[in-house]
Amino acid sequence: MIVPMPDLVEAKQTANADAEDAQKAQKLIELRNIETQQGLQNSVVWLAEVKNRHKEVDEKKKSFTKPLKQVIKEIDKFFNPALKSLKEAERLMKEKIDTYLREEEQKRNAALASVQKTKNPEKRDALLKKAESSTVEKVSGMAVRESWTGEVTNEADLLAWIFKNKRFKFISINKKVLLEVTKAAGKDPKIPCWTVTPTNSIAITPSRVK
Repeated sequence: MIVPMPDLVEAKQTANADAEDAQKAQKLIELRNIETQQGLQNSVVWLAEVKNRHKEVDEKKKSFTKPLKQVIKEIDKFFNPALKSLKEAERLMKEKIDTYLREEEQKRNAALASVQKTKNPEKRDALLKKAESSTVEKVSGMAVRESWTGEVTNEADLLAWIFKNKRFKFISINKKVLLEVTKAAGKDPKIPCWTVTPTNSIAITPSRVK
């Protein structure tokens, strides 16, 4: 696929001209105050024009970038199979290393546990040697970082334990649910310590502005 490279000089000249016009519009709007109904109507017309200009400038930008993005997309397709296989190979090898480390750790712990239960000095020495043989030596270039995951298997029992032991730090406020309740009410739901502030989102449909 042969894609012509965009003319950077032309792109810069076009962008600079649009930037100059856009900055003028921004300054005019910064100075404008709305004090009457007619002023509101005029401002909506201006806003519609700003949105139209934004769309036009964005389309100009895409006319320069779209061909390049298409080329990048095609190149990604070529290389993705190799990258995917290498990523899977990495995952599998890490999984095998982790399995080996865990198995050796289990052997070592089992041997050490047996040492505690054995009174015979000779057997104790043999078990200690076995535990030592299961100790994995450091490998240059490899680092093992332990992390933990967990899941709640019984929410009711967990909550009961939290309240019984007064471990309230395990309870977090679900702001998402509070916000959903507020939006559904369409007003302040009067929930203690939950302060709400309404905001307006202005939407303009340029084609419908007169």
